[in-house]
Amino acid sequence: MGLDDVEMMMQVEEAFDITIDESRYTELRSVGGLVACVERTLSESGRERPADLAETIIAIVSDVSGTPAEEIHADSRFYEDLNLG
Repeated sequence: MGLDDVEMMMQVEEAFDITIDESRYTELRSVGGLVACVERTLSESGRERPADLAETIIAIVSDVSGTPAEEIHADSRFYEDLNLG
């Protein structure tokens, strides 16, 4: 996991006030995978999914990767498409 990955995960955890188990980090290969992981983490803690969950994650990924938000989609892969890592 590179510095960009760590920064992205810290921002996501802060935005949703959650802690994602580090063992799940290796499963995260795409923006959609991260959205699903955050949804699962929120659900496991008895919290509802915010309406703007995907948009917030895309904004964070855009900020960290430098990729315009409109070019980031659920199937965008962190390493291959967004050059994170």
